[in-house]
Amino acid sequence: PHQAFALSKRVSRDVVSIPLNLVQSLHYLRCEEIHLDPALQRGGWARATYRGSGLGWMKVLKQRINNYYPNEWRIRRDPFN
Repeated sequence: PHQAFALSKRVSRDVVSIPLNLVQSLHYLRCEEIHLDPALQRGGWARATYRGSGLGWMKVLKQRINNYYPNEWRIRRDPFN
């Protein structure tokens, strides 16, 4: 899926979206490992969101999550330090 589609406000309700908390969102935006509640790990493509806004795509697998956030967009340093 295209990154611009993940950022869109016009995404169908049929698209699986997984809400992330602040810490998970920062890990996602840094392209770091994300840990989800096992109940949310349905498998397949999912749209990562924070407070209802799309962040990007991830592929949820049984043992891990592949982050498809564009590497050139990732956060490279901790914004709180």
